[in-house]
Amino acid sequence: VVPAAVQQNKKQLPLWPEAVRGVPNALLRSSLFTVNKVRETFPRRELLASNSDIEIRFMGVRFNQTDLDVWEMILHLARLQPVGCKVLFSAHSFLKALGRGTGATQHEQLKDEIARLRGGTVEITWKNEKKTFVGGLLEKAYRDEAAQQYVVMLDDKLLLLYESGY
Repeated sequence: VVPAAVQQNKKQLPLWPEAVRGVPNALLRSSLFTVNKVRETFPRRELLASNSDIEIRFMGVRFNQTDLDVWEMILHLARLQPVGCKVLFSAHSFLKALGRGTGATQHEQLKDEIARLRGGTVEITWKNEKKTFVGGLLEKAYRDEAAQQYVVMLDDKLLLLYESGY
């Protein structure tokens, strides 16, 4: 539980209903998450999308729809507390919530997906403000192998993406 004084200084993701997931439109429309099962690797900052307001570049192993599912679920869990606070979950409950199996293969897949979300470098430029965010979709991620527990944290600068809709 975060003390009230800390919560007052922290911003939160928008609150959306339990049955839906809230992902910034700019990232959904940018082809950051591809439908391809074959993953491209971008060794340089690759331009994925650009319009009059925003530009999105990516470097790393390309995200696909399974990565999006994991990121959506992390955002969903994170929406109930200030951004930057620890989001804790068990691998088992997380996989069940995604409608996946809970065997060793699915646990390894989850490890890969969280590592990709942390490792891929997303560069988002707000052209009008002349400001750029460079970082991972997850700021930090920790895993307790014995307890099969995860702790992840989001960067509060990602809140800017929600201003354009989600």
